Parts: sequence; structure tokens; C-alpha cells
Amino acid sequence: MADETNSKYAPLTEDEKKYLPYAWRLLGGDDMGSLPARQLGKVMRGFGKNPSEQDIQYLKYEHEVDDDRRLIYNEFVKLYRACAPGTDSKERLEDAFRVFDKENEGKIKAEDLRDLLTRLGEPLSHSEVDRMFRLTEFDRHGFIKYEDFCKMVFADNRPRLKTC
Repeated sequence: MADETNSKYAPLTEDEKKYLPYAWRLLGGDDMGSLPARQLGKVMRGFGKNPSEQDIQYLKYEHEVDDDRRLIYNEFVKLYRACAPGTDSKERLEDAFRVFDKENEGKIKAEDLRDLLTRLGEPLSHSEVDRMFRLTEFDRHGFIKYEDFCKMVFADNRPRLKTC
């Protein structure tokens, strides 16, 4: 059975506990088998999730899974749970910013943030980014603390950026 002790991710529902192993076998795996990681997006969608390709790439990056690897059932369940609606999206966004924080100072340059928001995933328009930046405090060197930016994005506890 899959490990569900990691509280960072939403627990499986009773229906998921019951049907995930069955669906896993239908998709070609079994409790001891595996599926290619490159099929993760297709399999997630088969389980009723709707992750973007960027979401899938982020999950693979976050969990150090490359496309040539084969996933066993427990690994798949961990990724499935990471994509669940209960996942702490604010924490996931902060984790994504850490990738670009080369000095590990908890901040990102405004121009880098603009580039990320307008080019990656589901890009925002420059006017949308301008509106977000008007609500954001940058230091005198043009940096923003990504924790502050995430608080602004999730101010009403509803993510304004897409997650799985």
C-alpha cells in the first residue's frame, strides 16, 4: 500500500484508496509493476486530474523524476497526492521560486519574476503582471521577497495561479 504519512500532501479519499490500485492495473501496472514516467501526464488525466504540462514538469522536477525512469505504484501515489486539490499551493509556489534564488536569500529580481510570469506555464500578459507588481513591494535593488509575493497571490486563501 502507498505511504500516506507525508502531511505536505492531501490524503487520499476513501474512493481513491479503493479505486487507484484497480485503475493502476488497468493502465498497465500492478502493485509490483511500473509505468514510464514520460506517461505521467496521461496517467494523471486518466485518474481525473487536469494538470498542465508545466504542472507535470514541475512535479517531475520537484520529485527528481526523469522521463526515462519507470514509476512504481507508491511513487505514482506520491505524485498523485502532490497534484491533489488539497496540496498547499502557496508552498509549491515558494518552492518554485527557490529554484531561481541563486543566493538563497529568499528573494527574486523583478525582471526575472516578470520573465517567469509572462513566458512559462500559462503566461500572464504584461498588463496583468503590471497590476500584480503595483500590489507588491520591491526593495531598492528591484528584488521582492518571494514569501511576500506568495502571500499577496494567496491573500484570500484562493490560489490565483493554476495548480493540478
